Amino acid sequence: NLLSTFDLHVEGQPRPYTEFKHVWVKEGWSLVHLYIWDDSARDEYFQTLFRLFLERINQDEEEVLQIGALFGLYTLYETQAHIQSLHRLENISIPIDTLQHLHTLSEACENPEFTPYILCILNNFLSNDVFHIIPNSTLHPYAPTVLPRSFIIRKDEENRALEKQRHEGNPDPEGVAITTTATTRSTRGGITKSDRDRTGRAKWASLNDWVDEIAPKLGMQDMSGGGGRDGAREEYETAKKDVLDVLPVSVEELAEKNALDRLKALLHPSSSPSTIAQTAVVVPLNSAEENTGNDSTSRTGIMSPSEGIDTFERVMLKTGAGVLRDQWEDTANT
Repeated sequence: NLLSTFDLHVEGQPRPYTEFKHVWVKEGWSLVHLYIWDDSARDEYFQTLFRLFLERINQDEEEVLQIGALFGLYTLYETQAHIQSLHRLENISIPIDTLQHLHTLSEACENPEFTPYILCILNNFLSNDVFHIIPNSTLHPYAPTVLPRSFIIRKDEENRALEKQRHEGNPDPEGVAITTTATTRSTRGGITKSDRDRTGRAKWASLNDWVDEIAPKLGMQDMSGGGGRDGAREEYETAKKDVLDVLPVSVEELAEKNALDRLKALLHPSSSPSTIAQTAVVVPLNSAEENTGNDSTSRTGIMSPSEGIDTFERVMLKTGAGVLRDQWEDTANT
């Protein structure tokens, strides 16, 4: 691990960045630019690496690890190839709160030997307009919002992890890969499906508890027994009736006619709504029944492309208006 190795070797060193470069080469990061050559994939690859370093620069991390992450960000960016045939990233997307934390870190660093390096790196990035500032990290501006993780399990926890896998019906832990150190073990691929299921069930139970706790305070009705739904429907029917009582029929007819014209315009973009309204043909039901091969026409009596629009128009022709006043179903079934 790059940052943990840097943490072990940097203590007491007069030139911390020189020590970081030694660790960078020793851990194989000097070859990281050679892994992907395709331009689009290379862009996503480096943005992900930049993001991994930036996510370690926060007030919850140890200061030495934050400095190491900043050194890694700077080294990764500056060691990009300057050749035309290889894609080079010109900007680093950084949340605004992370940038503010970097300024705070440069002013209040507990280890004064790091301060000149922080100021130099910040000045280089800012003067060359490297940073592309994005919204606060609490708003999850990245896509995806969360990167996959790999968890390090210490040796004293190894037996418990293996026992847990056996309990879940996986006696042969194929998903476990041995790392370069004999004292650690890493799960390939990050969080397992069972971990996600368990976390989801816990969050769902927590949400249900919260709803049960907050609902009485907000005056919400209990929806589990069905009484709440009936009450809500009655309230809706009452409110709807109040609106219909004050709504002029002429306004309703005009609104439904405009809706019908727009629907027809969608089916016939080349014709205007008014032209279509004039060319619509109403066929008597007995004539429509004689038309073979068109079941929609025989049921509705109107020759139009869509049966739904035909029914809408038939209701309007018969009643003048009907959708809002619950006459749709009754007329459609006659």
